Amino acid sequence: MEKPKCPNCGSYMAPKNNGQRVGSILGGILAVATRLGASIANPAGALALLLAGSLTGQKLGQVIDDHVIRSYRCTKCGKEINL
Repeated sequence: MEKPKCPNCGSYMAPKNNGQRVGSILGGILAVATRLGASIANPAGALALLLAGSLTGQKLGQVIDDHVIRSYRCTKCGKEINL
């Protein structure tokens, strides 16, 4: 998909990526909570699980951003739109 242009000033708009940020945070928290619930005390394993959960959440958030939310912010004037 081509980057949309701002209806206000004509500059290109950048995706806000709200879904990716939220998905990454929630994925990491849920992964670590699952690890702690299993009562396995291995810091390296918990860190790896945090990273894997964050990356998985980010990818899911990207799909949601691209196909559901589709919100953009102008790089020049700051106007926000949803497509």
